[in-house]
Amino acid sequence: MTGFQSPPTPRHRIARVRVRPCVQRQENPEWRFSGGRIADLPGWLVELETDQGASGIGYVEVIPVVSTTPQGALAALQWLAPLFIGRDPFDIEVLLATMDKALAGHRHAKAGFDGALHELCARILGQPLHRLFGGAVQGALDMTRILPLASPDAMAADGERLAGKGYRFLKIKLSGQGDLDVARAGHPRGGRQRDAAVGRSEPGLRREERDPLHAPHRRFCGRSGRAARARCRHSRPTPGAPSRGHGGGGR
Repeated sequence: MTGFQSPPTPRHRIARVRVRPCVQRQENPEWRFSGGRIADLPGWLVELETDQGASGIGYVEVIPVVSTTPQGALAALQWLAPLFIGRDPFDIEVLLATMDKALAGHRHAKAGFDGALHELCARILGQPLHRLFGGAVQGALDMTRILPLASPDAMAADGERLAGKGYRFLKIKLSGQGDLDVARAGHPRGGRQRDAAVGRSEPGLRREERDPLHAPHRRFCGRSGRAARARCRHSRPTPGAPSRGHGGGGR
């Protein structure tokens, strides 16, 4: 029978919650996708510390056009923080349910507490975090880079630059403008290993216009749909864990 051992005694109780800002600068300050421009990535770090001195940190991503504003996320974090004082950090599921009862929505803010709880428990146990998720499957994770919206030529040049750095899997942002998106995804200078994503759909468009993946993937890989995505999925192995990002810094 497998399972985790009980946490060591004395039993830890969460004594302090700290929240501090974390702003990540975009490599390209004009970075944009169909939802708008993202000049930087504001966010918050949530730290949970126990009465025995152990601590864990979680990250709250804040993108106003996707989730909420920095002030909105901070208000949610401040509302939720008292729920953790005096609680056993190993009661993760109970604490997640407690947050949902206390505040509807705000999944980005709740994710910060979720991540902090898992890291805190791993540190108390003295085990790598992956042990809490069933063990490591591989020694490195794949990292992609996102090409922000621009002209087809500019996006192709950006793709060449990133390919020169060793990235082999590029996610191409699309705008929902059929012919232009097909040109972006199918540019001859953009390389072969790619994926594409559009943030919205327009009514009345043909499938090739509504989902530009359909035609470009068939052209690149000889297939369409899920099989094409699977066949085109090549990426650069990296030793660190990537976060779902928007192309800034090391993303």
